Parts: sequence; C-alpha cells; structure tokens
Amino acid sequence: MKGYRVTASTLTQQHAASNHDDLTSGWLTHHDTAALRYMRARLHRFIQTEPAVERTHAPHIVYIPEPDNRQHRVVALNSAALLSGVVLTFVAFFGHKRTDSDAAQLDALDHELIHECLKMPQLLSYSSLELSDGSWANLVLLQSPDGIARWVESPRHAYAAHEVAPKSYREIRIHRGTLPAGLEPHGAIEFHRTRHFAYTTTTATV
Repeated sequence: MKGYRVTASTLTQQHAASNHDDLTSGWLTHHDTAALRYMRARLHRFIQTEPAVERTHAPHIVYIPEPDNRQHRVVALNSAALLSGVVLTFVAFFGHKRTDSDAAQLDALDHELIHECLKMPQLLSYSSLELSDGSWANLVLLQSPDGIARWVESPRHAYAAHEVAPKSYREIRIHRGTLPAGLEPHGAIEFHRTRHFAYTTTTATV
C-alpha cells in the first residue's frame, strides 16, 4: 500500500531577517519572490484597467492571458480594498506536482476553494498562476493576519492540506507575510514565515 512520508521545516521571520533583502537564500528563493512580484503587478494592472472591476466590492473571476498559453486566473473579491494602499496580508503557495497527480480531483478542489473564498469577508483576492516550469503559484491577499486563521481552518482548505497535497505534490512551499504598500507594484514584500513540505512516497505493509 502506498503512503507518504512528510518532511516539514519552518523558516521563521527571525531567520529570514538574517538574510539579505531579496531573501534569495533558504526557501525564500528568488524564484518565488519574483513570481509574487509579477502576480501582484498583474493583479494591480488588471484592476486599474477594467472599469467594471475597479473600486467595486463585487467578486470577479477572470483569466489573464500569459505567454505560452499558461493559465493565470484571478478571483478579485474586493477591488476597492485592494487599491486602498493599506498594508495587505498574503499567503502564497508554490507546488511541484507529481506526474501521476489526479488532475480532475485538483480541478474540483480548486472550484470548491473558490466557493469558500466568496464566504470570507477578509479575503480580497485569490490568484493562481501556471509557471514556466509547469509548477503552480497561488497568491491569497487578505485585509489582516486575522483572516489567515479562518482561511486555513476552512473545511476544504484542511482537506486540501492533509489529504490532497501529499498525493498530488512532490513538494510545496507556503509563505506568509505582508505587502506594506498594498498592491503598489514596486512595493516591498515582507516574509514572516515560510514552511516547506517534501512528500516522499513510501511502501507500507498491511
């Protein structure tokens, strides 16, 4: 019977602070930071250039064209708050899928997570970007750190983290932090914590 051994590590804010500003060492890689900057800039531009979206509180789900036909979906739940210029809290997920992952299961779970997002008033946006190497980046923006607790404790998120992730991904990295200047494209990205999970396939005897 196939099982999964999980290796989990945590990089605290204190550890991150000992690195240089672009946080390229450890798990706070240049790759992840660059992807987050890109996703923030694309979200900012999308909201500002779409009259139906700018300064509204209604949810909008759109697919933004990317090079090489890569997917980039944005769920904007509160554009007015996103453009307010205040400090935003973020949770970012980077995952490397297994070759035998169940695409249908992941798609169904993705739609369920979006449905949950619509019920969370502190959640402002949820972006999913397919990266050039075939991995995925998700960026969730919230009004404050208090919103993280409700997000991670939601039933579908818990199911995704504990049941689906080990079977679907070889490894994942989860970053938490803040955007001090909100969606300002050239603003800082402050990482408070990063958790890295490596899932190793094992053989269990019954």
